[in-house]
Amino acid sequence: MDLISNLFEMAPFIALFITLSLGYMVGKITIGRFVLGGVAGTLLMGVIIGQFGVNIDPGVKSIFFALFIYAVGYQGGAKFFKALNFRTINILLSAVVMTVSGLLCVLAAAICSILTVVQRQV
Repeated sequence: MDLISNLFEMAPFIALFITLSLGYMVGKITIGRFVLGGVAGTLLMGVIIGQFGVNIDPGVKSIFFALFIYAVGYQGGAKFFKALNFRTINILLSAVVMTVSGLLCVLAAAICSILTVVQRQV
């Protein structure tokens, strides 16, 4: 265990590429009709290998996180737009209405608390 931790500490890119390769292989494992997928497998292996205390440069972290988000969006984007129809538009519209109403409630509470603070100071 210490050997692996020391290796990853001396060369963090080894941990990065081991994570990518093992994650892709784990993602290809099929259990019945369930397949995890390369992106989720890599994320899972990243969590596991991250337990060894690997310190990756923040710039590299940002780049690989952006690539992860891109891969998830690329995989799910086509399915998302293919699934859009009248029913899903109604669901989307109701989600927007609920979000905006929550925002308006928070803004109203903030305005009331600001007015209360101003009245107490006067």
